[in-house]
Amino acid sequence: MSYPPKRKPPNVPTKTEWIGFNGGLDTDTPAMQKASGVVIVAQNLEHGVNGGYDTMEGYERFDGQARPSDAQYAILDCLLTSTVSVGDVVTDSTGAIFGTVIALTVP
Repeated sequence: MSYPPKRKPPNVPTKTEWIGFNGGLDTDTPAMQKASGVVIVAQNLEHGVNGGYDTMEGYERFDGQARPSDAQYAILDCLLTSTVSVGDVVTDSTGAIFGTVIALTVP
């Protein structure tokens, strides 16, 4: 079975245009009349210091649960004598100090 010869796509010039995202949120203007650089939907964004948009600094969920920023975290280097997984509770030999494994790294 033979296939037709492969053709090269036509050499069409590519046009580029720089659009600065600096117009802010515009939910009122009809779509065809919006200026370049405005957004119609945005979540957790704010105007950047140097123009454009940045993700909000310090954004934290509010769903009635404890705030993640109130939790106490520590990085501990340790020698494990058994296998652990994320979510396991690890205690010291006396049982007085404990913590929940939230991440594992292997050197």
